[in-house]
Amino acid sequence: MFAVLTLQAQQKDYYTYLTDKRFKNAEELFGYTFVPSLMEIPEPGQTQAGDQMKIAAGSYKFGVTRGNLFVKGEDIDGVHNINQINTTEYGYQMVLMNARDPKQQGHLKVIMLKDFVDALVFKANNNATEMVFLLPEIDKGLQESEKSYFTDKSEVEIEFEEEIWGKEIMPFFKTAMPNRVYQRLRKSDNVKISFVETEQIIEKGKKNKDDVVLAVSEAPIPEPVIEEPTPEPAIEEVVETEEKEDDGFPSYFKVKEKKAEPVEEEVIVEEIIEEEETAEEDLFAEPEKLEEAQESKKDKSNNKDKTKGKKVKIVMEYEVIINDFVFNDDGTPEPTETKLKVKDWKLRQDDSASNPNEVYQMELETNKGPMYIYLSNSMKITKIELGPVNYIMRGL
Repeated sequence: MFAVLTLQAQQKDYYTYLTDKRFKNAEELFGYTFVPSLMEIPEPGQTQAGDQMKIAAGSYKFGVTRGNLFVKGEDIDGVHNINQINTTEYGYQMVLMNARDPKQQGHLKVIMLKDFVDALVFKANNNATEMVFLLPEIDKGLQESEKSYFTDKSEVEIEFEEEIWGKEIMPFFKTAMPNRVYQRLRKSDNVKISFVETEQIIEKGKKNKDDVVLAVSEAPIPEPVIEEPTPEPAIEEVVETEEKEDDGFPSYFKVKEKKAEPVEEEVIVEEIIEEEETAEEDLFAEPEKLEEAQESKKDKSNNKDKTKGKKVKIVMEYEVIINDFVFNDDGTPEPTETKLKVKDWKLRQDDSASNPNEVYQMELETNKGPMYIYLSNSMKITKIELGPVNYIMRGL
């Protein structure tokens, strides 16, 4: 934790806002670092607070772990053992003991405003004066901007497992286990988790990579690069192959093959024309949608003409792309990108879960180990876990 505070001193510092995180019990304080914006020091011989003084972001910090309180600030730098945490009418009080001098005892009062931390009252030792630190309220403009950017815990619903594909998640917090140190993310960090579904159309018997056509979900299918059809082409229909018992893949990963069977071309042409006319009638009142539909059908028609007489197989691929960052030694962030190939997935339910934000768990089997997606009792994504790192959504 001390290393975390030191690192944060090197990188750009931000205040932690009053509404950043809810604390429903004392345990939820562990792993969190408070960065106040105002400080009050009572005058000597008085109990009431003195004048408020604005302080720079990061000039004072209070990092709470399960056993220690790490303090950074002028004349109060130090590590204090947390002997106990008491619940009070104003929130919580940590009873502190100086790690180097057990005779020196103090406290940290955590002043709560509903479920939010409003202020911290710190006394370093028996002879010290209490210092009051206030957390800032977030600016309205920034609040609206972050609300529309970050993914809320009540935002993305996954009723069925397959609905995860095509989703993009922008987490609000990142934590690292086992200490669960919270790292408040910013829009400028560009942390994003994308769940991508990809379709491959491969001509059977071809091993040239140029014969593979990729089409990402929600994007138009590009034209397959294949040889010109031989005379007397055959129109093919998609037939799903029988499932093998020992292939280890679930049914939704089964390869589909196109089996060539002669069909009169005139019939297919008539069907295409009829579909186009129907689409034009449906979209007559919306010219933009009509134009998009016509372009889409044109692409599909071109693809169909070029694949006539060819045996192809359709393979669905799934991957998770994580855009994140790490800090260099000088405190500057360096973007990273991790791609996980997904082999299988399944959804579990735990009706006895004590945390309402973790009633459902979706497990994705990837080439770099399992990834877990946690959902609330209303099937909304609340947290994503990959190894020691947790990505947590914004809000309750």
